[in-house]
Amino acid sequence: MLYLAEDSETLDFALRHCYCIRRLELPTPELSSLRVARVLLEFAHKYNVDALGPSLTHFFVGAIKDDPVGIYASALTSKYQCEDVSSAAARACLNLPLSPSSRLRNWRSFSSSPL
Repeated sequence: MLYLAEDSETLDFALRHCYCIRRLELPTPELSSLRVARVLLEFAHKYNVDALGPSLTHFFVGAIKDDPVGIYASALTSKYQCEDVSSAAARACLNLPLSPSSRLRNWRSFSSSPL
């Protein structure tokens, strides 16, 4: 028996992307939140799962428009090489208003919470 620190959602997503199960007609899960993406990013780094890289990059790039600060922070603080994503998110941050917004307030509370 092997004990893993990751929850079932993380393991389900990771394993469905690592192993070909199309013949069983099970759908490949879609990333739905930045929190899940960050957990999977850490999982990919921890276990050297390069197969998750394209899905994570696709999610991060697609989410830049909605949350450039969160994506920038996730890509920048990740040990998994996300330089292109962090650069694109940083450029998108330049378009944000200078006044504090709800996105920044949400990010502050997100950044202080442990993964």
